[in-house]
Amino acid sequence: MATAAAFLREYLTVDGRRAEGPGRFKRYLARGVEMDDGVVPQPGISQSMDLVVPAGVQPAQGGMEVTVVAHLLRSRDGPVEDGGTVAFVVPMVTGSSGTAVGGIPRPAALPVDPGLTSRPLTLPTALARATAVAAGQAVAAVLNGDRAALARLGGGAAPLVHPFPDGWRPVEIATIRPAGPPETPTAQVLVRARPPVPGIEYVVPVRVLLRSGAGMPTVREVDAGGTR
Repeated sequence: MATAAAFLREYLTVDGRRAEGPGRFKRYLARGVEMDDGVVPQPGISQSMDLVVPAGVQPAQGGMEVTVVAHLLRSRDGPVEDGGTVAFVVPMVTGSSGTAVGGIPRPAALPVDPGLTSRPLTLPTALARATAVAAGQAVAAVLNGDRAALARLGGGAAPLVHPFPDGWRPVEIATIRPAGPPETPTAQVLVRARPPVPGIEYVVPVRVLLRSGAGMPTVREVDAGGTR
């Protein structure tokens, strides 16, 4: 998959060395594969990529086919502009010592389905409110290092806590979104946080897992993305 991605970056690049293109990606080709310069730009156009990633692989006769997604940057004697996102299938042949490109890449549909729905289960109003309160208090206790509050929210035993990754500094809780199922409710607590490199803040989700009971739900786990 990495070989397919590296090859496609060279194959799609259009710059002042474009005439060297076949030589630049020849090292990725299997023996016997003929591949002329298959990318023909209009005069004055240059093209590069800021993202090239494998997105899937499936078996094929003699090897495999790797789907690679690339985000293009283009310019015409001026500023660089967004060139859109494309996907190509790169045919690969495999052997005992590795893999090689087995043919000309062909375009493919982007492996993205915007029609998919992600809809969390709705909780009854009272339980949703109680879940939000418990989750918010649990995240606040993690931010403040309040072990006693965590033990209380966990029903006498502190819940499992994955703190923020090293270098990340939480600033404040922004929003709390409770969801089902009713027996084991969850909450997504959105927290404004600063990464190790200063200059910008992010809204990041902290996942809180709870368990319903006779009163306030008890907190089982708080996951802010780091390790214990």
